[in-house]
Amino acid sequence: MPKFITFNDDPLFDLPPAAGLSAEEKKETFFKYQMTQLQIFYSSKLKKLDSSAFQALSDDYATTRRQLIEFASSTWKEDGLLFFREIIHEAWRDRAEITNKPKQECPITFTADELSAHSSEIQIWDEFKQQFDSLGIPLDGWVHSEDFNSKAEAMQTLVREILNSAADNEDVRLALRAWKLSDQSLPSYHPMSWIFDYFLYHRATCGLHTYCQNKRLSMSKQK
Repeated sequence: MPKFITFNDDPLFDLPPAAGLSAEEKKETFFKYQMTQLQIFYSSKLKKLDSSAFQALSDDYATTRRQLIEFASSTWKEDGLLFFREIIHEAWRDRAEITNKPKQECPITFTADELSAHSSEIQIWDEFKQQFDSLGIPLDGWVHSEDFNSKAEAMQTLVREILNSAADNEDVRLALRAWKLSDQSLPSYHPMSWIFDYFLYHRATCGLHTYCQNKRLSMSKQK
């Protein structure tokens, strides 16, 4: 899809009941509905006007090809290199189907250690995302102003729990404490942005990974 009709959310094919939604939520919901309708219209028209382009865009691996280019241009961002490496691995695994040349070897190869290291990093990132999802906070850290205080408090609670599970990792403890999360005299600092940036640069991946493992172990024992 062209960028002018793409949005970072799931398609919305039907408008939900408006009862209980704030004015801002209604606006966002209607925007997603409009963009979904535009995408449907664009696809149907493209199929009639340019069947070759439509077929290329409808290819099972069209997204992989597109993301290879997109992610290659954003490796300088916080987690851009991780996403680029992941899509390269995906293209490497599916190369025979993508090129329709099963007997031709891929010019790019990965060692077992490289694959293992990347798999571990992806797992840590997934755990990081699950923590944000469980708190109802998107990965960009943006929340409605009326929810800010409660979400910031929830993130501070998470940080304290990670601190408690990172007793043997002094670097993690010092970095987390350097955020001054409780200092309300610093209006220019967004508590969740500090937390988000910290995890995104993977300076606390060890602490988060340990915390998630302990959390799962605790839940399994309770069962």
